[in-house]
Amino acid sequence: MFSKFKDALPGMMTLRLINSFNEIASHSSSHDSNSNWHSLVDHGYNFLIFPSANSPYQISSRYIDTELSPRAFGAYVSLLVLNHWATKMYEMDDNRLSQYFNYHFHDSKRYLVDHCHELEIAPFEANLVIRLVE
Repeated sequence: MFSKFKDALPGMMTLRLINSFNEIASHSSSHDSNSNWHSLVDHGYNFLIFPSANSPYQISSRYIDTELSPRAFGAYVSLLVLNHWATKMYEMDDNRLSQYFNYHFHDSKRYLVDHCHELEIAPFEANLVIRLVE
């Protein structure tokens, strides 16, 4: 599932990227997030994954407190990680990788909204995820 990033990222950075999913998930919800991740979409610059849990996730942000389904929570975490890495690479003056993660972030956001039924995410939840990451 993360093989596309192995080609783009040098050395151990792929492992750091994978760890980012668990770290950001654990900081985003009180739910046990150390679970297996499964692919929602992984083609082109679209990359969304979700955890293998069945119960909803409680999310508390600065302006919104809500509950997300596991698929919507996975999309939320995926977008947070992609945006985090785009910012991190920009701060490290690596414009190539910053742009790479930025493309993934923006294309995955668009894919989430345009294909929410296909991803088995309610349109309201898809739009809520977009509001949470902006």
